[in-house]
Amino acid sequence: MRNADGPDPGPARRDALTTLVAMLDHDPLPRHLRRLADELTDDGVELPADQTMRYVLLDELDHCRRTPIFEGRRPTYGAIVLPADGSKKDHQALVDHIDFDVVALDGGLQAGRVYADGRSTYVVRGPGERVALACFERPIMFEADLVQVQQLTGASIVQRTAVFGVVRMILDGAVVSWDGRNWQCRPSATSLGAELARRVPELDPKLAHDILELAIHWLAPSRVGTTIVIHHGELDLAALDTSTSLRTPMLSLGNRRHFAALVAVLRQHDLAVVVTPQGDIRKVAVGLRWSDAAERAGTTDRGMRHRSAQRYSWDQPAATVIVVSEDGPVTVYRNGEVVVTTGTAAVPPTGAWALDPY
Repeated sequence: MRNADGPDPGPARRDALTTLVAMLDHDPLPRHLRRLADELTDDGVELPADQTMRYVLLDELDHCRRTPIFEGRRPTYGAIVLPADGSKKDHQALVDHIDFDVVALDGGLQAGRVYADGRSTYVVRGPGERVALACFERPIMFEADLVQVQQLTGASIVQRTAVFGVVRMILDGAVVSWDGRNWQCRPSATSLGAELARRVPELDPKLAHDILELAIHWLAPSRVGTTIVIHHGELDLAALDTSTSLRTPMLSLGNRRHFAALVAVLRQHDLAVVVTPQGDIRKVAVGLRWSDAAERAGTTDRGMRHRSAQRYSWDQPAATVIVVSEDGPVTVYRNGEVVVTTGTAAVPPTGAWALDPY
């Protein structure tokens, strides 16, 4: 049977279409935000369960992706979305770590957005449709800084970066970024740190977190590929090629103040970094050697950096080897096996973050 609009889809199909229309009619989201929510769902990104916060995050992500063009460019942007149970205690925790001022936006959200550059100023959206402007004394623009703010406040953060306009969102335990085609979701250092410490009990829990913070939130977004080797027992010098290695100052993976220096040196040197069980850097630009048995045992189909890490760790059971790929994924090997991994890229495949560190 045909109707005026085309073939009759049949009773079952008609019932399904009726149900779908009813669901869409009852969905409080506008159509453009509904499409964005579907994209995130299809790519495995889970937003907070609170419906109001979910709506606000979608609204901010949509604005970030489509900030109004001015003089041929889309401006940078940033927003901090507070949870419904946000408290003065969370505010004070942030104040204790970072100096900032909060300015009321009497003109409303749309008028206030033009002041939020996603570097030192952010729109703050709180419960009850409250809107303000957070003005920080120093730039809070790198991924590591945003993750720290999220952990201090419990807020979610949306940002359009300065270089190539990459859109990213910092959630509790995850970093989500738009690569121009898909949404990529990576676990944070905090969410992986406990698992790494559990799987490698020789590794101090704080050091496990610090190493992952450097790898996931500093090196990976900067497109700095490297291999970090931590020996928990006697160091097998025969398995290390130190002919091109460099001695370093007294830098430590356990000191966040040293991270920028480590990113700088690793950006300029290839091969591996050798680290003591306490996190002290011994040498950089060290080559790794492995046996023929380890080469036969290697099963990874990743790049050479991953293959050498897997083979070396197979030969050196007292070593924990952390690999940061140039395209972003971070993987930890132990005894030739993957212990933990972020499993996805931290940067768009086009290399858009190559000039947008951290």
